[in-house]
Amino acid sequence: MKARICVTLFGRNLEELRKNFRKVTDGDLFEIRVDLSGSLNFKALRKLTSKPLIATCRLKGEGGGFKGSERERLNLLREAAQAGFDYVDLELSTRNLQARLEEFREAGVKILISSHNLNRTPSFSQLKTLLNRQLNFSPDICKIVGFAKKMEDNLTMLRFLLETSKNSKGRIVAFCMGELGLPSRVLSPLFGGYFTYASATPAKAAAPGQLDFKSLREIYRKLGVDP
Repeated sequence: MKARICVTLFGRNLEELRKNFRKVTDGDLFEIRVDLSGSLNFKALRKLTSKPLIATCRLKGEGGGFKGSERERLNLLREAAQAGFDYVDLELSTRNLQARLEEFREAGVKILISSHNLNRTPSFSQLKTLLNRQLNFSPDICKIVGFAKKMEDNLTMLRFLLETSKNSKGRIVAFCMGELGLPSRVLSPLFGGYFTYASATPAKAAAPGQLDFKSLREIYRKLGVDP
């Protein structure tokens, strides 16, 4: 069994990003958090690896740090797409989402549609409703993230993955944020999740409860899972 790990990278400048990347070159794919970084050279970032790159410029309402306008945010994602990034992450809450999707698809980039609940983990039925809303846009990857308020929230998310990943028209990434959500982060690929996220180092976590790449890979090795 393969547990894919997407490493989240961000930095004040290109050199800092390069430094962090050198620590995690054997990740399966990489997310560049544009909203948490300074000015970026997307073409130079593309040259760092032949592995898939995801451009993310997260909305503030979904846990991101971008402070500019929506026009500026979309322009940054366009630059990443033009530089050869494989995916752009667009929130389900993005204004005029269908038009944005059509535009990015014409640019030849794949689409990850995401939804984040920063306060709680949606119920099982709410998770399915969110997934169906995402699937209506025919994305390449669906991402649904909740916040664990109790340990049982992990079970809700893992059951959701187990029951929907095999029959879904899109690949699914789903887990819980927060310290209590750690089990779902680790186990989600084993329950059908397309991949899970890790930070480059313990100090570079991009979300509550995110493990660093080295620690997560070691957990998988102890579980007998191919990391």
